[in-house]
Amino acid sequence: MELDVRVDTRVSVRRRGTADVFRIGLPVALAVILLWLSDVITDLPPALAAWATLIGILWLTALGFTRSRAAGENPWLSPSFIHMLYVVALQYGLGILFLLYGEFLADYMNWDTRGIFELQESIPRASWLIMIGALGTYAGMYVPVGAIARRLPALAWPENQRTFPLRALLIAPLTIAAYLYSFTGGALGEIQQTAYIIGTFGLVLMMCGFMRLLRGGAHLAAWRLVTGAVIVMFVGTLLFGGSRGVLMYVVMYYVWALIAVKGKASRGLIVVALLGIMVFSVVVFPLLSVYKFHRKGGLVPIGEAVQRTIEDYDSAAGEPRFAGSIEMLRATTYPATYVASYERIMPDVYPYLFGESPRVVLSGLVPRLVNPDKANVLDYVRGLAYRAGLFTEQTYFEAEQLGAIMIDYISEFYINFGPWGVLLFSLVQGIYLRIRYEWLIIRSRLDLGFPVYAVSFLTASAFWQMFVLDIKNWAIWIALLWLCSRRN
Repeated sequence: MELDVRVDTRVSVRRRGTADVFRIGLPVALAVILLWLSDVITDLPPALAAWATLIGILWLTALGFTRSRAAGENPWLSPSFIHMLYVVALQYGLGILFLLYGEFLADYMNWDTRGIFELQESIPRASWLIMIGALGTYAGMYVPVGAIARRLPALAWPENQRTFPLRALLIAPLTIAAYLYSFTGGALGEIQQTAYIIGTFGLVLMMCGFMRLLRGGAHLAAWRLVTGAVIVMFVGTLLFGGSRGVLMYVVMYYVWALIAVKGKASRGLIVVALLGIMVFSVVVFPLLSVYKFHRKGGLVPIGEAVQRTIEDYDSAAGEPRFAGSIEMLRATTYPATYVASYERIMPDVYPYLFGESPRVVLSGLVPRLVNPDKANVLDYVRGLAYRAGLFTEQTYFEAEQLGAIMIDYISEFYINFGPWGVLLFSLVQGIYLRIRYEWLIIRSRLDLGFPVYAVSFLTASAFWQMFVLDIKNWAIWIALLWLCSRRN
């Protein structure tokens, strides 16, 4: 009988290994075929290329859902589904359709002063790069990484349930103060970034509160106070500052925490969440967009901006509402525009960077005291965006007001190493996302690991920026979380 068990175990391991090879090898093989057929595929009509890319991405997303559920994982936490859904399908798949059909909405988009819909001719090649990146990322998330994740310290220390909410309540006002300080002119360099990271720890505390309130247990009143205080401080501050997505992020965090606690997403919850997104897109975001326009990056007093917003919103027969909804779609799906813009200038106008941007971004890990001549990462990325024509009058104004022009991961891989670099480094990104998931979700206690995982997920950007931010964020967030929650 012992022998039979051993044989069955070996067979099971062999079958699992074969399945992993298939899940990794097939997407990579398809990506290599796309690379070999580049001339044929990039000559496709824009509509065919865009729709084929969206269908392919949705197929990968559906596979990620079924395979993560078959493996006994919560698909809504597993990157093989949630990353493919939120980042690849939403931001890239819908984004390429927005480029394709957005010209019909151009009359409502006064922000499009340069005309991003001149990128129509770039749609086939951008779609090709996006599909290669999607296949590479998907394959990378099935590379076995358990041995690496097990070497990372699990977030599973004994928790002091009585003092944790009290300490959290004390530190919550400090996080919002640090957050506000990070946007002042007096906060520069590493000081500004450290203050910002301490400020975003408030979101980690909010997620800790959500998890404990949803699970039930002791000291719920204290956790309600902590969670409510963080929400009021962050939402109030950011709303008055002109942030439009902060309300939606809080709702998304709560729904995601609910799914994490329950272990699945019911149909009713999905329907309610979709209705909430529709209401936010049609009503809330347009209103906040009008307010942000009148606020002028803080140059106009809040009271005057609110008054102008009400007058403008009520007098334009719904036009600002529609324009605001389009703006939300544009902001959500902009990574596809990045790909089309960078593809158009490289390597024909500018040569590939061959690792220049990763070197600049990774230099952020070295303190300026050690390397005083290192480049400013934000200025460097803005320079890349300027070359690609991603600055409009509005985005340039926002950049001057400490806004940021981002670069997505597929564009970053492409401008450095070309189409083959997109495949190779997308694989690396998929592996990294899997390591992060296995460390913070599978190995760590869910009510400690998930808050860090969730806030990291929704604040991610291009790969090298995400990697550097994760290291800095985790060093501060986990240390503060340990100090707040540990048992004496």
